[in-house]
Amino acid sequence: MLPQPTAMPLQGCLFTNSCSQNGVWRWVLAMIDDLGIARAVHLLAIVYWIGGMAVVATIVLPHARSFPDADAALGAFEAFERRFAQQVRISILLTGMSGFT
Repeated sequence: MLPQPTAMPLQGCLFTNSCSQNGVWRWVLAMIDDLGIARAVHLLAIVYWIGGMAVVATIVLPHARSFPDADAALGAFEAFERRFAQQVRISILLTGMSGFT
């Protein structure tokens, strides 16, 4: 005969305030260390960076190619690039800084 399962320490935490009473939140917060935060920042920065490059490749460049004049197409691309470049620089900086941990 199989043994009966015992109660889990997190039982009732989702809908009651019992987690703070028995110290479970201290255990959960101890699990979130600096390395976990660095990994999350690293992953989010890379996703943002690659997502931005996908937007450029799938939306901005085809839109710029639709202009009959090359100067107008270049101007439209540069207008987007000016707004996006600072965000990409921050994303690359965060990726690099969080990757060295």
